[in-house]
Amino acid sequence: MVPGNHDRIGEDAGAGIMHGRRVDAALHGELYLVSLDSTAPHNRSAFRSHGELCDPVLAQLDAALDAAPKNALVAVALHHHPLPQAEESIGEWFATRLGWPHALELKLGAELVARVPAAASCSCTATATSRCS
Repeated sequence: MVPGNHDRIGEDAGAGIMHGRRVDAALHGELYLVSLDSTAPHNRSAFRSHGELCDPVLAQLDAALDAAPKNALVAVALHHHPLPQAEESIGEWFATRLGWPHALELKLGAELVARVPAAASCSCTATATSRCS
């Protein structure tokens, strides 16, 4: 499970989900799940709901991916979309056209996807990918 921006409002339920870490990884059978917290301190407001990544978090992601068992299926889970997506409503369409950050992809999202080995050679935009061995 990964926190989303609505988990940060009020009592900050999201703080307990990742136990104070921005990146966590665990092996579940043959699945190596890397959880990445894409929320940030500004997510205490319902309107300021955009995600945020930084270089130290991407370095933590690299370390987690490097630690994946050789033959495991690797998945990276996060709340905010790393790549542009089609708008699902007229509100999202307007927000995107106005450049409001809550409607946009993560600023370092493309770099995040490029760091996941199978995603770098894939034409899909999914955030859960297998790692080539």
